[in-house]
Amino acid sequence: MKTLLFNGEIITVNDEDEIVEAVLFEDGKILYAGKKEEALKLCDEDDEKIDLEGKTVLPGFIESHIHFMSKLCIARGIDLSKASGITDIDSLKARLVQNIDGEKWLICHGLTFENLDEKRWPTRWELDEVTANVPVAITHSSGHTGLYNTKALEILGVSEGRMDLPQEFVERDPEGRLTGVLNESAHMMCSDRVRELNPVTEEDMKNFMREIEKQMNSCGITSAHDAGGTGTTTINAEQKLYSEEGLTLRCYPMLFSILGKDHNVSYVKSCINSGIFTGLGDDFFRIGPLKIMIDGSGASGTCATRKPMSHNGKINPTSMSQEEVDDIVIAAHKKGYQVTAHCIGDKAVEMILDAYEKAQKEYPRDDCRHRIEHCMIAEPDLLERIRRQKVIPVYNPTFINLWGASFNKYYNGERADYLIPLKSSLDMGICCTIASDYECCPNMEPVKGIASAMDRMIYETGETLAVGQAISLMQAIRCYTMNAAYAEFAEDKKGSIEKGKFADLVVLDGTITALSPREIYDMKVMRTYCDGKLVYKRG
Repeated sequence: MKTLLFNGEIITVNDEDEIVEAVLFEDGKILYAGKKEEALKLCDEDDEKIDLEGKTVLPGFIESHIHFMSKLCIARGIDLSKASGITDIDSLKARLVQNIDGEKWLICHGLTFENLDEKRWPTRWELDEVTANVPVAITHSSGHTGLYNTKALEILGVSEGRMDLPQEFVERDPEGRLTGVLNESAHMMCSDRVRELNPVTEEDMKNFMREIEKQMNSCGITSAHDAGGTGTTTINAEQKLYSEEGLTLRCYPMLFSILGKDHNVSYVKSCINSGIFTGLGDDFFRIGPLKIMIDGSGASGTCATRKPMSHNGKINPTSMSQEEVDDIVIAAHKKGYQVTAHCIGDKAVEMILDAYEKAQKEYPRDDCRHRIEHCMIAEPDLLERIRRQKVIPVYNPTFINLWGASFNKYYNGERADYLIPLKSSLDMGICCTIASDYECCPNMEPVKGIASAMDRMIYETGETLAVGQAISLMQAIRCYTMNAAYAEFAEDKKGSIEKGKFADLVVLDGTITALSPREIYDMKVMRTYCDGKLVYKRG
């Protein structure tokens, strides 16, 4: 049976950005997109015909950077976000007390310390006041920094030096004492150990995957590039669920482990040596890029920049040396991988571009489509190199809503005009995408990413961030659909509403071209179709 959607604003995202009246699909493929009268001629009497009453239809959103399992595996448990009611250190301590259960670990997520009234991390001693006998591990909303109380540091062996952490990422007070705050690799290594002490079963992972699938479908997401979590464990759970039950969205997982540099380097090298490479699989589950992490967080101010940070005059270290980056990138490029890297600061962006250039010079390949995840700071000289090398930046404009005030503090000067440089990229002909970076960013709704890309607004304060990088509605939609399909070598199968492509579609609750960015931010998904099947219906 065919399904017809008509009397709406159907934005095709084809080469001409046509808006048509109707779309007809059957057996997972689009049969026709155009005039209602012509579509009705192709219908039989018993076909399903849905009057959209002016609502918008878009190609299914392709979420090009999302962490499926991080919340379950790394940042589980107690919500310390501002949205959950945590506004100061006292309310944080009260939340911990409410959740004490014997001597079990209190594993917490979602804290943005910049949102606390005190505008700082609590110290481990402040946590100890209410949790002296219970280990506490708190992960910053960015995922790159953690706070541990004294009991946790003792169990992990940090206090006694039994866990050998990279000291440049360990914070100490003026007297040289551990504050409990660990950044980047130090935090990732401790997160790994906390995960081992509080294991997640395979069934837990599959159950969570089912939940996250439903959540993505409810946001209109029909394809997702999993940005990685715990390496083999994560992908194994995703693949098992697919083989046993099938998926309600198309999955393009990156080969990556967030559990510290050593863990990730070991993992990606084993992938390179395995003989597989990007593209293995089918239209629902296909191996994506091999990924490394070169620097830290923009939100926590731990990323690697070419000029000193504005608030403290420091230049943060990278997570990997140029030689380490080159070795992995060249080996993966040689074996046929699409390669990507977490790069927030412009120093990290420069390093990965250097590595891509060396790899291509040594082993020339056509149409590599190497990527840069986040690419938050990229001035014109770096954008020109990105254009020339045909690298795909994956931008996260919703970072502005959450952390924009911190960005304004950390990244002053000329580079502030090139924070999340969407407009400059598109003006230069660079193919870039928009993504949420959920769970690091607490909301995955693509409509919010589209709105943020259009107005660049910090909604809490009304300020804007690098407003000269704002883009149009149609450009933002293309970044979330056709460009994202290109970023996974699938632009001939999805990303637009055209005959022969997958019937991956989303219906929104209004006429999107008539709305302001703030109104688009609040739009709701009414229906989501993946492969022609209705996988979500509001209400």
